[in-house]
Amino acid sequence: MSAGAAEIGAVDQARSTARPFRALASISTGRKGLILGHAIGMSAAFYLAADRVLKLSANLPFTAVIEIPIRLVAIWLLLDLFGRERRTRFGLWDYSYMSFVALYGLGVIYADVMMWRQTGFLNYVDWVLGTLSPFLFFVVVREACLRRGFRADVMIWWILGTLVFCALLGLCQALDLFGLRIWSAFVWNWQFHDALLQGPSAYYQARGTTAHANAHALYMVLGFCVAPVLGHWPKYRKYIVPLMVIFIIGAYSTYSRMGMLAIFTCITGAGLFLLVRRSVRAGFAVLGTVGALATIFVVLVFSMDVQRYKVPLQGEGVVRGSRANIISYDLRWKASMAAIDVGSKYPIFGVAAVGGAVNELRVISANAYSFDIVLNSLLPYTFATHGIVGLLFAFGLFLALFRTAVLETKILFLDASLFMLGVCLLTGGVSENTLFLPQQMTIVNCIVGLMFGYGWVRMAKGMGLADVGLAKWKAPIIKKRVKKD
Repeated sequence: MSAGAAEIGAVDQARSTARPFRALASISTGRKGLILGHAIGMSAAFYLAADRVLKLSANLPFTAVIEIPIRLVAIWLLLDLFGRERRTRFGLWDYSYMSFVALYGLGVIYADVMMWRQTGFLNYVDWVLGTLSPFLFFVVVREACLRRGFRADVMIWWILGTLVFCALLGLCQALDLFGLRIWSAFVWNWQFHDALLQGPSAYYQARGTTAHANAHALYMVLGFCVAPVLGHWPKYRKYIVPLMVIFIIGAYSTYSRMGMLAIFTCITGAGLFLLVRRSVRAGFAVLGTVGALATIFVVLVFSMDVQRYKVPLQGEGVVRGSRANIISYDLRWKASMAAIDVGSKYPIFGVAAVGGAVNELRVISANAYSFDIVLNSLLPYTFATHGIVGLLFAFGLFLALFRTAVLETKILFLDASLFMLGVCLLTGGVSENTLFLPQQMTIVNCIVGLMFGYGWVRMAKGMGLADVGLAKWKAPIIKKRVKKD
């Protein structure tokens, strides 16, 4: 073959390779941003709702089925760089996740050298992919925010729509309407997961698409915290209060004491946040709402004689001996103290790196570092499993969420939502290991990605997003002044 023919062949191959990228570039900015918003929103909805349906059936090597859509979106963003405003910058959220993964790797090496360890390198890779699965949503959302025309409101509606579906499904389960209780048990594998839990949910508790009522309650509280983000778009503000009411009802239907406590603390946190940001009237109005809701809650509890909610109001004695309350306050306290004792023996890396089976009561094999008590309390669990490294990870995430209260930005609704999410994770950590729940943390990572992405663009361009709206925001054209001689 001559040199000319080879050159022509190389040019044709290059053109055929570049054809898909030219097709992507030919799509208008607005349409591409709309498609991107739907793609990320559908990926998040699939990840939140389909976990218990597909997780056990057809996983690929190091890839869960529910993670495939968001990975495809990430590949799209890597290949298509048209319309990108600026490069990505690392923040505290990035450093917290990446440092945690890297230091855990050091813990694995230490466990191989100094301790009796049953797992290998492939287990570490699988753990890393599972831990960073919610973080991938953060990366994708932040990158999407740096693209012109990205419709963040579409993504938010997909997330809120999925949570509203979960709320209505859970309410039908609690009331046993349309036979959805039996149907849900079959679709979401409740019997299998109940066999692995020391304290499974009662039949009357709403579970939605999750395995336990507390996990569903966290869905509802997180949805309650995400709803204020719609305040960025004036046409959507009328939906904020109805959505919050739906999520409060959804949380109540779980009969989760942690869920209702988280609702009240989040509303209180929103009021304090507004006071810190010098919105005095709005802050006191929100705090007054807390008192009104607390009064309504107490009236409903005693008028409907809800025994589970009487525990924090009258003491544990009202349900002592009830089979529906397998894990009591005393057992939770003893588990936390035992976890602190285990963490004190291995304070740097904890027992997770050495293969200690924590909250896995029915594993086939265990070792000397296994923890034989159910541990559902965030800080003791983090200290026992990951030691000081895990506590630093938790501290970094909470600092990234709460620092928005003292920043003087014009993204008020988004800042308030992040602060409420921090309060939710901290309150839910009393009875759940919130930072290590992938579905719940996916919601948090999507909202944090919005803050980091739009916050950087706003600071770079000197514009307040609250004035122009996220969906219609476009980068201003900066003209350079040319000096005349």
